Amino acid sequence: MAVGTNPGLTLNPPSLGSTVNNYIGKSQYADPYPDGSLRDFRIYSVGLSAAEIAATAALGPDQLLSTNRPPIEMTVTGTGLTLSWPLACAGFTVQSSTNLASGNWVTISSPAPLMIGTNYQLTLQATNTEQFSRLSKEL
Repeated sequence: MAVGTNPGLTLNPPSLGSTVNNYIGKSQYADPYPDGSLRDFRIYSVGLSAAEIAATAALGPDQLLSTNRPPIEMTVTGTGLTLSWPLACAGFTVQSSTNLASGNWVTISSPAPLMIGTNYQLTLQATNTEQFSRLSKEL
């Protein structure tokens, strides 16, 4: 969970240039080294969302997140439609619209997709109006 953000921050890693005091698990000062080991260490080019961090933890150290458009599996379940896509494609949201031409897509926030095995899964209930759905990811 993020404890704070600063959208006005303009400093990014490349702007630091070459650095000499590069440590993982300790500071540059005379404090002791950590008494333990790291199971996983990754560097991403962007900050990860909470969903992406959770997916990374669930996938384990041997699988990376994907930036590719995910394949979607659809299954009719009673009066609903269940969408399923790979957990490695974290950060995508399900959106719906009643009109493809209008461009008015609404993010479905409830129910939230569930992590089931190596997939996200979301069941959409049938409505009395025509609904279109898509996966979307803000860049």
